[in-house]
Amino acid sequence: MGIKLCFFMLLFFGFGLLDISAQADSGAPAEQAAKTVSGGVLNGKATNLVKPPFPAAAKAVRAEGAVNVQVTIDEQGNVISATAVSGHPLLRAGAVQAARASKFSPTTLEGKPVKVTGVIVYNFTLPKADESERESQRLIPMGLVMFLTALKEIPGDAESDQILLDLGEELPATMKSDRAQFERLVKAKSQGEKSKIIDEIVAAMRKDLSGTDAWMIDLGKNWGGAIGEAFRISDSEYKRDRQNFVRNLEGMNWLLESPPKDISDVSLGKIRAIAEYNGETDRITPQFINNFFKTSLDFIDFMVGENKK
Repeated sequence: MGIKLCFFMLLFFGFGLLDISAQADSGAPAEQAAKTVSGGVLNGKATNLVKPPFPAAAKAVRAEGAVNVQVTIDEQGNVISATAVSGHPLLRAGAVQAARASKFSPTTLEGKPVKVTGVIVYNFTLPKADESERESQRLIPMGLVMFLTALKEIPGDAESDQILLDLGEELPATMKSDRAQFERLVKAKSQGEKSKIIDEIVAAMRKDLSGTDAWMIDLGKNWGGAIGEAFRISDSEYKRDRQNFVRNLEGMNWLLESPPKDISDVSLGKIRAIAEYNGETDRITPQFINNFFKTSLDFIDFMVGENKK
């Protein structure tokens, strides 16, 4: 199911490369305390200061800032304990893991090796969003809902189930839902049950939203519905089955008549070209439906490519 992977990529194209820097040594004096000395901020004493990865969940909510990890270093310079004492909760685990893997110069006191306690400071910094990244971020709600709505018609598999569980962990803060709903969706025993749960999740995401966010979810719902129908419709039965496809296509066109001002003309132009429909039912041929499906995926590739520039 290549479509699922494409939607999964869309989820994350709004988040760029990261920079994690270590704070300089504060120069705090060592103090003797029963063969253990306090070294203050220890970053400058490291021979190998491991940098932690930037968690996807933290990037999803644009969490950044300093994480302080309290450590104890043994006589050989190995970290034997590490505990995060401050910083964003989504950033702490990675910082602790990196601290434990770091290596320091051995410390001696009166010629004897001693243990050292102190703090490693990790600074997690996301790059400033340029215009293409901000555009990608604005389209994330649309992509999420598009993916979910399309799954009402597209059979699931292990890949899509894992994507759904990941979604439950990493939704943007503005989109209200919880992991339990996505776990229920993965365990659904029929398409009918799955469809009902998806409607509940999308309704929860849409609740209390307005402006661009609400417009994006509404567009994603219509677009995903059209994609799902395009996937389901067979060439032999397309005249009978195309009514729902047309309804979703008309919904997209209605929303595109009054788009938000903060969506670029380039993106709007591409979406309008994909959804273009003049109301003539005879125009909805198998070729039209197949082309809609393909160009929808091409649009996702376009947005992914924009973010990589």
